[in-house]
Amino acid sequence: MLYKKGHAFGKITMVMIICLVIPAILKGQSFKKRFRSDDCKGYTIHKDSVFLYDAYIRFADPKTFKCITGEYAKDKNAVFFATARLQKTNPATFVVLKNGYSKDNNQVYFNYSDAIIPGADPKTFMIYELAISKDKNAVYSQPEIGKIETASNVDAATFGQENGYYYDATYLYSIDMHVLAKRDTFEIHSFFKK
Repeated sequence: MLYKKGHAFGKITMVMIICLVIPAILKGQSFKKRFRSDDCKGYTIHKDSVFLYDAYIRFADPKTFKCITGEYAKDKNAVFFATARLQKTNPATFVVLKNGYSKDNNQVYFNYSDAIIPGADPKTFMIYELAISKDKNAVYSQPEIGKIETASNVDAATFGQENGYYYDATYLYSIDMHVLAKRDTFEIHSFFKK
C-alpha cells in the first residue's frame, strides 16, 4: 500500500502522483472544443469527431463545423439538425427561420428537417405562425404536424393577417384556411373602445 494515514511517505507519494503522473498522462491530449453560445449548447468537437452531447455526428467535418442556432449546425458539406444530416440543403446559403422552417437558395424546408415545401419560393417565403405561411405563389397551411398543404383558391398576392383573421381580396379565413365569410360583408367589432 502506497499511502497509510498519517505517514509522511504516503503523503509525499500522493503529491508526486498528482503533480507528475497526471500531467504526463494528459500531455498531448486534445481537449474538447465547446460552443459557448447559449443558443448552441451541447455541440462539441473532440479530436477528429463532432458530438451533440454524447451522440456522435456521422460525416461532420470538425475543421469547418459550426453551430448555427439551437440544434442546427453546418460544415462545408452539409447542414445538420441535431445528429441528422439534412441531405437536400445547401450549407452555403442555409438560413434557419422560425417554427421549424428553414430555407436555402433553392428550397424551403419544414418540420425541422429537409422536408421540402413543393414549389415554395425561398426569396418571398414568410411565416405568419406555426400553421400558416406564404410566398409569391401560394399560401401554405399545416393541418397536422409534418404535413404541408397548398391552400386552394386563396389569392397569395393579397393574402394577409389582421386582428387574428387571415384574408385575401375576397374572403376571411380560419387558421385551417376554411372560408369564414366574404370580406366585403364582414366587420370586426372590438369590446374595447379606442
